[in-house]
Amino acid sequence: MTEVILSISSYFLEDLLRVLYFLGGSGGVVFWWKLYRDRPRLKIRLLDQTIRTIDQSTLEINTQFEIENIGGTKTSLESEVVYTGYTPKNERSKNAQNVIEIDRSLPSFTPKIFTLNVIHNHEYPFLLFRTYQFRLTRGSKKQIHIRSESMVQLGHIRHFVELSLFRLGLYFHRPDRSS
Repeated sequence: MTEVILSISSYFLEDLLRVLYFLGGSGGVVFWWKLYRDRPRLKIRLLDQTIRTIDQSTLEINTQFEIENIGGTKTSLESEVVYTGYTPKNERSKNAQNVIEIDRSLPSFTPKIFTLNVIHNHEYPFLLFRTYQFRLTRGSKKQIHIRSESMVQLGHIRHFVELSLFRLGLYFHRPDRSS
């Protein structure tokens, strides 16, 4: 192990410009760090949800989210947001909501409010452990997890644990309990 460290240090000591190439040259550490820091990343918060009855078995759902791009690169939101949820009978439901706004651009560090719309059957208000998946035109997707109609937003680990317990039949969160 010490031989490897000595050979690496002797390589850089032979020519000190190699240190500069390693840190800041094309493809150097600074370049890759800046590329990593400037990637598009989203911060999403659920604001409101309204449910309107169309007929006995059909609902119109409008969901509002505040979305902020906290990366240095401008991006935009795809027009469709996929969500999944579980009925109290432990059945998985997957559907898509459409973004109503025409301007879906996400400049850096500017929060914007987006409204999603979907026509769904009567089971939607009872879906537990909803996961909304937002996709970007440039950058990676972002998922947020909502426990139930109480609109409590969960982190990834807590969502995974509670959903696993629910799927095994060991856990059912009641909306009247505090989170």
